[in-house]
Amino acid sequence: CYYLRQDDGFNSILMAIDSRDQRRPPPPDLLQRLGDPYQDWVCKDYAGGWFQVLQYDLIPGDAHPSTLVSWRSLLKRVAVLHDAGYVHGDILPRNLVFSRDEGYLIDFDLMRPEDELYVRGYNHVDFVAYRHPDAQAHQGMKKTHDVHALAMIGLEYFFRDDDSAISKAAKIDTVESLIQFF
Repeated sequence: CYYLRQDDGFNSILMAIDSRDQRRPPPPDLLQRLGDPYQDWVCKDYAGGWFQVLQYDLIPGDAHPSTLVSWRSLLKRVAVLHDAGYVHGDILPRNLVFSRDEGYLIDFDLMRPEDELYVRGYNHVDFVAYRHPDAQAHQGMKKTHDVHALAMIGLEYFFRDDDSAISKAAKIDTVESLIQFF
Protein backbone atom coordinates (compact mmCIF):
# COMPACT_ATOMS: atom_id res chain seq x y z
CA CYS A 1 0.00 0.00 0.00
CA TYR A 2 1.44 3.38 -1.01
CA TYR A 3 0.26 6.47 0.82
CA LEU A 4 0.23 9.53 -1.43
CA ARG A 5 -1.53 12.08 0.77
CA GLN A 6 -0.23 15.61 0.31
CA ASP A 7 -1.07 18.79 2.12
CA ASP A 8 -3.56 20.51 -0.16
CA GLY A 9 -4.39 23.25 2.35
CA PHE A 10 -7.97 22.02 2.56
CA ASN A 11 -8.08 19.50 5.39
CA SER A 12 -5.54 19.88 8.18
CA ILE A 13 -7.14 17.04 10.17
CA LEU A 14 -5.77 14.39 7.83
CA MET A 15 -2.09 13.67 8.03
CA ALA A 16 -0.25 14.93 4.96
CA ILE A 17 2.91 13.23 3.80
CA ASP A 18 5.62 15.38 2.29
CA SER A 19 6.30 14.34 -1.30
CA ARG A 20 9.87 13.41 -0.29
CA ASP A 21 8.49 10.83 2.13
CA GLN A 22 5.75 9.29 0.03
CA ARG A 23 5.96 5.57 -0.53
CA ARG A 24 5.64 5.22 -4.28
CA PRO A 25 4.89 2.16 -6.39
CA PRO A 26 7.34 1.19 -9.11
CA PRO A 27 6.66 3.02 -12.40
CA PRO A 28 4.92 0.86 -15.04
CA ASP A 29 7.81 1.16 -17.51
CA LEU A 30 10.20 -0.29 -14.91
CA LEU A 31 7.83 -3.18 -14.22
CA GLN A 32 7.82 -3.90 -17.97
CA ARG A 33 11.63 -3.88 -18.07
CA LEU A 34 11.83 -6.27 -15.09
CA GLY A 35 9.87 -8.82 -17.12
CA ASP A 36 7.85 -11.79 -15.90
CA PRO A 37 5.95 -11.61 -13.55
CA TYR A 38 6.36 -7.87 -12.91
CA GLN A 39 4.73 -6.71 -16.15
CA ASP A 40 1.43 -8.12 -14.85
CA TRP A 41 1.53 -6.06 -11.65
CA VAL A 42 -1.15 -3.35 -11.49
CA CYS A 43 -1.27 -0.26 -9.31
CA LYS A 44 -4.81 0.82 -8.36
CA ASP A 45 -5.92 4.09 -6.76
CA TYR A 46 -8.22 3.99 -3.75
CA ALA A 47 -9.99 6.66 -1.69
CA GLY A 48 -9.78 9.21 -4.47
CA GLY A 49 -6.05 8.78 -4.97
CA TRP A 50 -5.09 9.08 -1.31
CA PHE A 51 -3.38 5.73 -1.49
CA GLN A 52 -2.49 3.12 -4.05
CA VAL A 53 -2.25 -0.65 -3.82
CA LEU A 54 0.12 -2.64 -5.97
CA GLN A 55 -1.72 -5.81 -6.91
CA TYR A 56 0.03 -8.91 -8.11
CA ASP A 57 -0.25 -12.67 -7.99
CA LEU A 58 1.49 -14.59 -5.28
CA ILE A 59 5.06 -15.52 -6.14
CA PRO A 60 5.40 -18.98 -4.59
CA GLY A 61 8.80 -19.45 -3.11
CA ASP A 62 11.17 -19.00 -0.26
CA ALA A 63 13.39 -16.27 1.16
CA HIS A 64 16.47 -18.43 0.57
CA PRO A 65 17.82 -19.28 -2.90
CA SER A 66 17.97 -22.97 -3.63
CA THR A 67 20.70 -22.51 -6.23
CA LEU A 68 23.28 -20.04 -7.46
CA VAL A 69 21.17 -19.87 -10.63
CA SER A 70 18.25 -18.36 -8.70
CA TRP A 71 20.62 -15.95 -6.91
CA ARG A 72 22.09 -14.78 -10.22
CA SER A 73 18.56 -14.36 -11.60
CA LEU A 74 17.82 -11.97 -8.74
CA LEU A 75 21.08 -10.07 -9.32
CA LYS A 76 20.18 -9.65 -13.00
CA ARG A 77 16.83 -8.13 -12.01
CA VAL A 78 18.63 -5.69 -9.71
CA ALA A 79 20.93 -4.82 -12.63
CA VAL A 80 17.83 -3.91 -14.69
CA LEU A 81 16.60 -1.73 -11.83
CA HIS A 82 19.99 0.00 -11.58
CA ASP A 83 20.30 0.41 -15.35
CA ALA A 84 16.97 2.26 -15.23
CA GLY A 85 18.51 4.66 -12.68
CA TYR A 86 16.78 3.36 -9.54
CA VAL A 87 17.95 2.19 -6.13
CA HIS A 88 15.75 -0.36 -4.33
CA GLY A 89 16.84 0.97 -0.95
CA ASP A 90 15.49 -1.87 1.18
CA ILE A 91 17.27 -5.03 0.14
CA LEU A 92 16.88 -7.48 2.98
CA PRO A 93 16.39 -11.25 3.01
CA ARG A 94 12.67 -10.73 3.73
CA ASN A 95 12.32 -8.68 0.50
CA LEU A 96 13.69 -11.45 -1.73
CA VAL A 97 11.71 -14.40 -3.06
CA PHE A 98 13.22 -17.43 -4.77
CA SER A 99 11.21 -19.91 -6.80
CA ARG A 100 13.01 -22.76 -8.51
CA ASP A 101 15.70 -21.10 -10.64
CA GLU A 102 14.32 -17.55 -10.40
CA GLY A 103 14.87 -14.78 -7.89
CA TYR A 104 12.57 -11.80 -7.37
CA LEU A 105 12.64 -8.47 -5.53
CA ILE A 106 9.57 -7.34 -3.62
CA ASP A 107 8.74 -4.36 -1.38
CA PHE A 108 9.50 -1.41 -3.64
CA ASP A 109 8.09 1.32 -1.41
CA LEU A 110 11.48 2.87 -0.54
CA MET A 111 12.76 2.72 -4.15
CA ARG A 112 13.90 6.05 -5.55
CA PRO A 113 16.02 7.34 -8.42
CA GLU A 114 19.69 7.35 -7.50
CA ASP A 115 20.77 10.41 -5.47
CA GLU A 116 17.23 11.14 -4.26
CA LEU A 117 17.08 11.28 -0.46
CA TYR A 118 16.01 8.31 1.61
CA VAL A 119 12.62 8.85 3.22
CA ARG A 120 12.71 10.40 6.67
CA GLY A 121 11.20 7.26 8.13
CA TYR A 122 13.98 5.11 6.67
CA ASN A 123 15.06 2.55 9.22
CA HIS A 124 18.84 2.59 8.99
CA VAL A 125 19.25 1.00 12.43
CA ASP A 126 17.66 -2.44 11.97
CA PHE A 127 19.39 -5.02 9.82
CA VAL A 128 22.68 -3.17 10.17
CA ALA A 129 24.53 -6.23 8.84
CA TYR A 130 23.02 -5.50 5.41
CA ARG A 131 23.07 -1.70 5.43
CA HIS A 132 25.86 0.24 3.81
CA PRO A 133 27.34 2.66 6.36
CA ASP A 134 26.36 5.60 4.12
CA ALA A 135 22.72 4.48 3.81
CA GLN A 136 21.13 6.98 6.16
CA ALA A 137 17.84 8.86 6.34
CA HIS A 138 18.09 12.26 4.61
CA GLN A 139 21.10 11.09 2.55
CA GLY A 140 21.21 10.38 -1.16
CA MET A 141 20.40 6.85 -2.22
CA LYS A 142 23.20 5.07 -4.06
CA LYS A 143 23.31 1.90 -6.12
CA THR A 144 26.34 0.87 -4.05
CA HIS A 145 24.00 0.65 -1.04
CA ASP A 146 21.99 -2.06 -2.82
CA VAL A 147 25.20 -3.79 -3.93
CA HIS A 148 26.52 -3.84 -0.36
CA ALA A 149 23.28 -5.41 0.92
CA LEU A 150 23.30 -8.01 -1.84
CA ALA A 151 26.95 -8.87 -1.19
CA MET A 152 26.29 -9.36 2.53
CA ILE A 153 23.20 -11.47 1.92
CA GLY A 154 24.91 -13.53 -0.79
CA LEU A 155 27.87 -14.20 1.48
CA GLU A 156 25.49 -15.32 4.20
CA TYR A 157 23.75 -17.70 1.79
CA PHE A 158 26.76 -19.17 0.02
CA PHE A 159 30.08 -18.28 1.67
CA ARG A 160 29.31 -17.89 5.38
CA ASP A 161 32.72 -19.05 6.66
CA ASP A 162 34.93 -18.21 3.68
CA ASP A 163 37.20 -15.34 4.77
CA SER A 164 38.67 -14.97 1.28
CA ALA A 165 35.20 -14.55 -0.28
CA ILE A 166 34.19 -12.09 2.43
CA SER A 167 37.27 -9.98 1.73
CA LYS A 168 36.66 -9.99 -2.04
CA ALA A 169 32.94 -9.21 -1.74
CA ALA A 170 33.63 -6.17 0.44
CA LYS A 171 35.36 -4.51 -2.55
CA ILE A 172 32.54 -5.07 -5.05
CA ASP A 173 30.65 -1.93 -6.05
CA THR A 174 28.44 -2.92 -9.02
CA VAL A 175 25.78 -5.57 -9.56
CA GLU A 176 27.62 -6.74 -12.67
CA SER A 177 30.68 -7.47 -10.52
CA LEU A 178 28.47 -9.34 -8.04
CA ILE A 179 27.09 -11.49 -10.86
CA GLN A 180 30.66 -12.39 -11.85
CA PHE A 181 31.60 -13.06 -8.23
CA PHE A 182 28.73 -15.48 -7.70
